[in-house]
Amino acid sequence: MQRECLVAPDPPHDVVEHQFTSSTVTPADQHFEATALSQPHERDARMRIKRLMSGEERQVLEFLNRQPLKNLQMAGFILDNGLESARNRGAFYGCFDDGYLIGVALVGHWVFLSGGVETVSIFARIARFLHAPEVSVVLGEAVMVNEFARVFADSARQHEAHQDEAKLLLSVNHLDGDTPELEGLRPAADADADEVAHAHALTCMELLGKDPTQQNPSRLRECVRARIGMGRIWIVRDERGIGFKTDIASETEQAVYLEGIWTRPDLRGQGLGTRALRSLCRRLLLRQQVVCLFADAANARVNAFYQRVGFTTLAPYRLIRYAN
Repeated sequence: MQRECLVAPDPPHDVVEHQFTSSTVTPADQHFEATALSQPHERDARMRIKRLMSGEERQVLEFLNRQPLKNLQMAGFILDNGLESARNRGAFYGCFDDGYLIGVALVGHWVFLSGGVETVSIFARIARFLHAPEVSVVLGEAVMVNEFARVFADSARQHEAHQDEAKLLLSVNHLDGDTPELEGLRPAADADADEVAHAHALTCMELLGKDPTQQNPSRLRECVRARIGMGRIWIVRDERGIGFKTDIASETEQAVYLEGIWTRPDLRGQGLGTRALRSLCRRLLLRQQVVCLFADAANARVNAFYQRVGFTTLAPYRLIRYAN
């Protein structure tokens, strides 16, 4: 199946399928609307924002699945945790035009955005007024994140972006040539949890220069054990321990999103990472249409690795990490 069939353009707003007939807007939300939505254009004046609540998952997922690859992270959170859960580390909001859902965002530690650019400034105001102390990482299509950063920068609580990187959303929907099964590739078990957490910490040190076990070791262990329990972490071991690891961070009916791909330093350059990732993708593509991941646009070595596996570029993204 070709990748393009999974990323259909948004339909015109007047033919969006889902209309919410009930309102959960509180008086505080109404005050926020008056503050955040005082826009000069007639269409902006019609827009309304509300926090999305448990019980609305089906409608929200139907909206997100119009562009399943671009909204994979948010759909994964909802499928795993529902709309209201501490595990989401934020709140889901919907933007409505005449009652029709036209945009969804997760705003909190992570910020993910969907809908048109016209909804982004509204979600950015949500972040400014209600979640400024929490916002740590914003990830999305470059045009969306550019607009978010512009509006969010006006916050009275000054946010300093200490990391601002161009990212690439990569995808693979088929593998050319033979992809033999890699012996030893398997889901991690409970007995592997400590080593998996250590490998994850090493990955963070390489990518971000900080050790997550120093900041909140219990959260890391909880996340690792939860993902192991869901069969979401895959490893290859040798006599020295874990040699390869990756996490399935999100999984929907259409796609899988991988993160935390790591090969032990002494095994790099020997082909293990390529064989392991190709073998895993082959397994995943038996049940999903596409496997996705993010890569640094400026890292030629890493992008060459993903190309050898079979990944191609789907879209340019931007990632901002704020210093909190």
